Amino acid sequence: MSDQEKDSSEFKDNVTLKKRLFVCENSRWKVSLDHILNSDGLEVADYMVVHPKTIHDHLISGVCVLPIYNDEIGLVRYLRHPVEEVFWEAPRGFIDTGEKPEDAAIRELEEETGLICDPDNLIFLGYYLPEPSTIRARGVLFAAQSCRLGSNTQQQELGLGKLSFFSKDEVLEMMSSSMIQDASSLITCYRYYHRMTKKQKKSLEWEQPKT
Repeated sequence: MSDQEKDSSEFKDNVTLKKRLFVCENSRWKVSLDHILNSDGLEVADYMVVHPKTIHDHLISGVCVLPIYNDEIGLVRYLRHPVEEVFWEAPRGFIDTGEKPEDAAIRELEEETGLICDPDNLIFLGYYLPEPSTIRARGVLFAAQSCRLGSNTQQQELGLGKLSFFSKDEVLEMMSSSMIQDASSLITCYRYYHRMTKKQKKSLEWEQPKT
C-alpha cells in the first residue's frame, strides 16, 4: 500500500456517515445532505453531496474527449447556464448504463461534433475528479486522433454551439488567458500535450484507477 493510499484509508476511517438524506433529483443527478462526524467530535449535519444516477466501478460516470482533426484541436462553444457565460470546451458527457468509457467517448464525440474516431486512435489520458468536495464521481479523459468528418451533423442540444479548430499555440494561449476554464478540458489539453512531447504510442492500454 502506498503512502497516499494509507493516508486515504486513515482519513476514511476517521470520518463516519451518520445519516444520508436525499433531498432532490433529476434525470441525471441526486443530491444528498450527509450528517458526518469524526473521532474528535467535529461534525457537519448538512454536508451536500451530488451523486450521478449512473455510476460504474471506481465512481466513473463521465468522459471528456479532445478531437484532433488535420493536426488541429477541436473545441466547442458552450453556454453554461449556472454561470451565464460562454466557454470553449472539449466534448464531454455521461457514460450510459452498460457502456464502456471508450465507447462513450466515441459516441459523445460524434454527437457533439459530428466527427468520427476509430477506436485504435483513441488515446487514454487518465482520470480526474470534477469537484471531489461535492461531486461523488470520476471522469475519464481521452484524445481522439485522426478524426474524420462523419455523415451525421452535430446534434442539437441546449447550450451547444459551434465546433472550431485551433493550432497548438492557439489552444495554449486560450488556456493561459482563461478562454478555456472548464477543468476537464484544461486537464485533457495539458495531458495530451504532455504525452505528445514524451512521444508515447498513439493508443494506450486501458487502465483502471488505483484504489
